[in-house]
Amino acid sequence: DFDLDKTLYFFIAGRYEFQNKGADIFIEALARLNHRLKEQGSDVTVVAFLIFPAATNSFNVDSFRAQAIVKQLRETVNDIQSDMGTRLFEVCLRGRIPIGNDILRQEDIVRLKRCIYATQRNNLPPICTHN
Repeated sequence: DFDLDKTLYFFIAGRYEFQNKGADIFIEALARLNHRLKEQGSDVTVVAFLIFPAATNSFNVDSFRAQAIVKQLRETVNDIQSDMGTRLFEVCLRGRIPIGNDILRQEDIVRLKRCIYATQRNNLPPICTHN
């Protein structure tokens, strides 16, 4: 987790050539920045994108898996959101002010936990989307 307001984004891109890109200097600069931020105890997060087109076959399996997980999470949240709106309306229609259990039910929490659990991983995400 990181604060988007305290995040620096860096990009470098180039053509499909293996020299004269400056990627080595870019990576070295990121390493130096990382060292300085750690020395200062900074809470700034750095996100770097290196974009260099190359010949590919297809998406790698991790990319497909991540895409499916995000799609499932989005669908689950949309379903729960719709159901919550319906329940909110019905409770108010009965003349009551809704409380937490009237709107968000235990089965909704279980569905959300399953989706969130699916997003967790023990390793770093892939740095490349294609193989």
